[in-house]
Amino acid sequence: MAQASTAYRIRDAVRRQLRDTVLDEARRLTIELGWARVRMGRLAENVGISRQTLYTEFDSKDHLGQEVVSREADHVLQGVAEQFERHPDDLGSAIAAMVTHVLREAETNSLIRAVLDSARGGENSLLPLLTTRSDAIMSAAAGVVGRFVEAHHPELEQRELAVTVDAIVRMTVSHMLFPVEPAEETGARVAELAIRNVHGALSRAGADAGGPAAR
Repeated sequence: MAQASTAYRIRDAVRRQLRDTVLDEARRLTIELGWARVRMGRLAENVGISRQTLYTEFDSKDHLGQEVVSREADHVLQGVAEQFERHPDDLGSAIAAMVTHVLREAETNSLIRAVLDSARGGENSLLPLLTTRSDAIMSAAAGVVGRFVEAHHPELEQRELAVTVDAIVRMTVSHMLFPVEPAEETGARVAELAIRNVHGALSRAGADAGGPAAR
């Protein structure tokens, strides 16, 4: 039993290493060539495996693209969570820092920049998986933001919380695609709008309850 368990762990570790190697090379090729020009055959050759082995791990190019995007999104969302942790007592500053972080990633992250540049040029790219068509990524982003907003304002109704979080996430994505000002200015503006929306929701709730407006 112990030998079988050890063998399983070794096979699992080898498989994870292979997947990481494939994803690293797919990322590199996307940055160099653009996603539309990435070919599964060339990818397999570069990694040193057969096409059959590659398709065993990723059954299609779309599947591979989803995994590339998911891994990159995890990296960005980790940074988002870190920004919130650095501003535990100030919701506005945390939102501003989070938005600024994401927009800077869009400026400096080679993969994200390559995807955005190719999409702006009208090429087939990973963009649909990076933005609104990827429900999993958008939901994960909303989850990270929503937990922090709710921690600051647990009295906020769930509907108002969802509206506020959705606005923050979608405004951030919109400015990733079409930046119009420095990241810091956008971060401050999104934070101001979000805080205004939260205060407005709390004021309405207070008025409906016949109590004083929330501050």
